Amino acid sequence: MRLILQVVCVGYDAEQPRFHIVGANAARERFRTGMPLRRNLTPSSAADGDSSSPQISEREKEIRQELHDIKREEILVQAADFFYEHGYHETKLDDIAQKLRVGKPHIYNYVKSKAELLSAVASRGTNQVYAVVTEEFARGGSPEEMLRRITLAFTRCALVNHKNVLIYFRENMNLPKQVRDELNRERHEIDRIIKQIIDDGVKAGQFDETDSYINSLTVAG
Repeated sequence: MRLILQVVCVGYDAEQPRFHIVGANAARERFRTGMPLRRNLTPSSAADGDSSSPQISEREKEIRQELHDIKREEILVQAADFFYEHGYHETKLDDIAQKLRVGKPHIYNYVKSKAELLSAVASRGTNQVYAVVTEEFARGGSPEEMLRRITLAFTRCALVNHKNVLIYFRENMNLPKQVRDELNRERHEIDRIIKQIIDDGVKAGQFDETDSYINSLTVAG
């Protein structure tokens, strides 16, 4: 028993949701660096001595994806904190990895680069605002009703994602051009929708005569 405890470690790899048996030193090093545990040993294959991988069920795929999404979300949350506090250029992936208590290679399992990480963080606020504004506009109603719903939903999103929104504005020029252009397109569409609602409200006599463009910018920030 003493020999087994010295050389054998049983672990569970979130990337490969099965039980694994690896050497203790290798297990500690892979956990420290975020490397996946490689050698799969399921109860059936252990009994039969068969090292081939069994067929992955749909439920296992779902669990694997859920675990992937949870880990990626942890990275995005920490990255948002660092970008918010220190800015894009002063933030290092090593800092994020250290905060998460993983090795930097672990982060590369979920994003390819710091630029991709910035894109994901900066996109979150604008994407969510765009989604709620277009959804509320599609619901229809009077201009007054739509503007009230959109203003409430917009404010909610902006408060929940205030770090992401600030990072988007502050780090706009550090975003990859394709991402920056898409986010700017979404913001222009948000402004256009709000301006149209205000114009329709003026025509319907629900709003006073006003500069709808300036007021749309006031609502959308």
